[in-house]
Amino acid sequence: MYERAFPPETLQTTLATVQSDVYQAGLLLYRAVNGNPYYEDQVPAPHELRAKIIGGKFPNRGLFMPHVPKRLRTVIRRALKLHPTDRYHSATEMSDALAKVEVALDWAVTTSVSGTLTWRATRGDRPDLVVELSSSGVGQWNVSASTVGCAGVRAKCRGQYWRNGLTREGAEAHLKQVFAELEG
Repeated sequence: MYERAFPPETLQTTLATVQSDVYQAGLLLYRAVNGNPYYEDQVPAPHELRAKIIGGKFPNRGLFMPHVPKRLRTVIRRALKLHPTDRYHSATEMSDALAKVEVALDWAVTTSVSGTLTWRATRGDRPDLVVELSSSGVGQWNVSASTVGCAGVRAKCRGQYWRNGLTREGAEAHLKQVFAELEG
């Protein structure tokens, strides 16, 4: 086990329980749904890591990619609770909570060399949905949404999904709204 994955109580007491395993499963899910770049950007300096884990500051339980369903966020946050008694009491209990997570669209996320994030959801006999977050300069971000048919032809989604010149925080807030509407 490497230090980034240690549950807070293990760093403090060296004891591990089922709830320690639940924490590690939650951390694995957190990293999987957000992607490695999102996770790696949060990793504190080695001399701060232990204190941030014990203090519940790493990973940032409020920071999720915008396509992650709310119910899945809730499951992950509970698995990552600071105090073991606040977590799921067994893997079965956590599994049952995960089984209740409904996923309307299965988003695949890619990052280009330029840093553009692209989400794509395949919808069977309907055109794929594509959402992009791209940088348009220092501190400026663009959000776009389109459909892509089987011939590769793109069609712009409704104008309310498109925004240019946003701050990073503004772009992330807008993306949450876009994903909520597309999946609703």
